[in-house]
Amino acid sequence: MLTTKNWLGLALITLIGLLGLYPFYLPEQEHARAYGFFGLTEKDLSELAIVEQTTLLPLSTINHKQATKKMKVVATAYSPSVDETDDTPFLTASGNVVRDGIIANNSLPFGTKVRFPELFPHKIFVVEDRMHWRLGANNVDLFFFSKQDALNFGARYTEMEILD
Repeated sequence: MLTTKNWLGLALITLIGLLGLYPFYLPEQEHARAYGFFGLTEKDLSELAIVEQTTLLPLSTINHKQATKKMKVVATAYSPSVDETDDTPFLTASGNVVRDGIIANNSLPFGTKVRFPELFPHKIFVVEDRMHWRLGANNVDLFFFSKQDALNFGARYTEMEILD
């Protein structure tokens, strides 16, 4: 059960993320460090989900979006480096600054929300970038701040749910 101290930590995380005062970045491998900072335990971790990449919420309060379409895709990863992007690696094709939870795809409109239930069951991603023109609709590129994390992710054949 979440304690008052933990709820205060969650409220602080939510407020900071919503106000945009801090470019909140919690990649999967750094969640434990953040939870430890806010006094959360492993049990709390199982009861929380990341929503919109800036907010931690208890799973019971999340409005689960329904998938309107499911498709098999090849998921790869990229990081903000000139050799992987263009000469503005921290800007997406939609004109936004990069952040955790964005993906690149050539067929879905900007702002489309998707989920990869086999890879990140509680995380919602948003299409805000594009890939090389030769890659088709069944390719997605997930953004990672670390080049090593992107390399470790590699390429995976998985299911993508397009949310309504």
